Amino acid sequence: MAHRVPGRRAVVAAGLKKAATGYWSKRTFGVYHELGVASWGKLKADVVAVNRKGHIVIVEVKSCWADFHTDHKYHKYLPYCNQFYFVFTDTLWASHSDRIVLPRECGVLVLSSTTGLVESVRPSTNRKMEPSVKKDMVLRMAWRAATYSKYQGTRRTRVFLQTQ
Repeated sequence: MAHRVPGRRAVVAAGLKKAATGYWSKRTFGVYHELGVASWGKLKADVVAVNRKGHIVIVEVKSCWADFHTDHKYHKYLPYCNQFYFVFTDTLWASHSDRIVLPRECGVLVLSSTTGLVESVRPSTNRKMEPSVKKDMVLRMAWRAATYSKYQGTRRTRVFLQTQ
């Protein structure tokens, strides 16, 4: 019986998210974490990347086999991006790649435990997005990146300037 380490999945997921962020940042994409893609936060993408041309990529982080095997909502993200990827650890991919059956449109990124870098082992197909959905996604990202938001605690900030 394997010994379970409390919080290990969260640590692995955070590492995968950080690695995916680096992968897309290096390719000059702006990256967002936990971005709500559907109204009222009903659907949140782990990682959303966008480039200056408006090309949107969603990456779903999978920290273990159970996380991947029990999660069947990935298809709901497809209308909200031009490309969709899963990111796995190299040990998960090596031990389960023969059991991971994905639609052709889904790509796979793998975090190497030796280099600490993410590599694409299977490219995602490029899909057209509905213009209204793309506009909504770009507006969500712009709003999320704003320095003012009543949800970020800046609404009632008091500022006192030192005068001489």
